[in-house]
Amino acid sequence: MKIVVISNMNSGKNLRDKLRVYRMEKFVGDRGQVYATASVDELGDIVSCLYKMYQAERFGVVLDGGDGLSCQYVKHSNRYWPKGIPQPAVALLRGGTMNFLPKECGIKSNKKYMKAILESKEEDLFYQDIDFMKITDNNKVESYGFSFGIGAPVTLLKEWNKHKKLKALQVGFILARLLASKMLGVSKIWRQKYYDLFNQKQHIHAYAGTNGSTIEWDADFLGIMAQSIKSIGLPYSKMFYRAQQSAGNFHVLGTSADLIELMPYLPAMYLGKKVPGMDADTQTNYFCAVSEREMEYTVNGELEYFVENEAKTYLANQITAEHGLTLKIIKAAP
Repeated sequence: MKIVVISNMNSGKNLRDKLRVYRMEKFVGDRGQVYATASVDELGDIVSCLYKMYQAERFGVVLDGGDGLSCQYVKHSNRYWPKGIPQPAVALLRGGTMNFLPKECGIKSNKKYMKAILESKEEDLFYQDIDFMKITDNNKVESYGFSFGIGAPVTLLKEWNKHKKLKALQVGFILARLLASKMLGVSKIWRQKYYDLFNQKQHIHAYAGTNGSTIEWDADFLGIMAQSIKSIGLPYSKMFYRAQQSAGNFHVLGTSADLIELMPYLPAMYLGKKVPGMDADTQTNYFCAVSEREMEYTVNGELEYFVENEAKTYLANQITAEHGLTLKIIKAAP
């Protein structure tokens, strides 16, 4: 199979690999082309040319980077690819920090995966569909991704980012500290500050379009989160168990319960079980949240977006998520 490789040289693993492009070009040889990018603008220039290239010769696109590269590729594909014309299938390499999407697709070894794709006939390949949401707000900020959240998910990310190299250990430490501070009462001052940090609520009017009807919620939400993939990136997680039940939809979870009421159910939620206390628990292709007070939100685990290399916080009074694009992810028998 012919391929076009787009390598993001600023992604987590690639940034530390100075010979990445050289080795990739050698590995691909005459079976494709390799493009190295260092900015979103460079990626846009490449994607804008893919349509003409694809008309001349069919190929697969290999995204060599993190989840951010995949989401930016989707954004530019929607911008430059003619509507209604099938797009190239995409292969995902684990070149980022967390690599949620390759994990969701069962991709473990970059080398074995690439070798299988390059050596397979096109009729022997198979595909997995991954839906991406289009997320917009009243400030005209537009993002594409597989996850977004308001409230408690933002607080958790802020805490996790303080020691994110610890990954899953840091999440465990946060949960243990929350439990100890509330249940054991080690210190009233410490308990009040840390527990209340996570237990903050915001009044939100939300609604979702589901199966031709509208579901509405009006509550003081502890948190709302939506995903188009089941996993939250940690082992065995299937928290958004309804995310991939039908094409073009994503799963919304939201609660107005106190954190202490939810804590006994966290293991079940993590494993993808329906639990009590969820105001919103629905599969949909359209969701909107509105609040008088600005909502800080996250897209794909990021708390900031960039405009001309200037970091800005995701902050808005109205946030909308809808189906954006479905990518066909290339799979091949090893």
